[in-house]
Amino acid sequence: MLGLGLMGGSLALALRALADAPAVVGWSPSASEAATAHRRGALTGVVDDPERAAEGADLVVLATPLDAACELVGTVAGALGPGATLTDVVSLKAPLVDAVRRAGLTARWVGSHPMCGGERSGFEAARADLYRDASVWVVDDGAGSAHRARVEGLWKALGARPESIEAADHDARMARVSHLPQLTSNALALLLEDAGLLPDDLGPGGRDMTRLAGSSPTVWADLLAHAPADLPVALRDLADRLRSLADQVEAGDLDALGASMARSCAWRQRT
Repeated sequence: MLGLGLMGGSLALALRALADAPAVVGWSPSASEAATAHRRGALTGVVDDPERAAEGADLVVLATPLDAACELVGTVAGALGPGATLTDVVSLKAPLVDAVRRAGLTARWVGSHPMCGGERSGFEAARADLYRDASVWVVDDGAGSAHRARVEGLWKALGARPESIEAADHDARMARVSHLPQLTSNALALLLEDAGLLPDDLGPGGRDMTRLAGSSPTVWADLLAHAPADLPVALRDLADRLRSLADQVEAGDLDALGASMARSCAWRQRT
């Protein structure tokens, strides 16, 4: 396990909680974080460099921010055994596809993106049930069937639901279902701050809407550096929608507002 923050730490905890728990060797750029994970039983061993973590492993998981994961692909390439599988839990895939191709690991990389997480970061935020019932997008660039089966089997063992998608389609989808909600929450929090309001002034709805504003700027800066082309389009579409609602409120057009709310309510109730 390369990276022991929320995602990697939770995955390590979940694996060690299985009835037939595998050995989990971990590495983190933070030695204290790795020591904490080991102490809490998430790891059976700790190493001080990523190559050692990859040596002898059947499955190597990259659980770091995107740019670090792309660098680690090349770092561990020479340490992987002949049958080892490489996966990740990073939320954009096109940059990883490029890194995997450069490292010559296309045949054994099967990327993963679990649709779960939280605004907190670090191992202290990790929990063993994070992936239970989660949808997991699975992406590859022509990997062998045995590697794909290994990655899908990992998620199924943890109670998650793997589903296939192409890298470009995945990243375009993330622009609207992940990046857009994050930046919307940031914008709302800034607007409330400018109005002199504090988080304690909010009710449940306001707290829900601004929860993502507490996400790590460092993690998101890494992702936004590789933002899909659809993201600016989605942000401008949202701005247009808000302008339309503002016009309806200003005009007292309750019929139009009611229709908008009814449509959004019906959408929210869909499964």
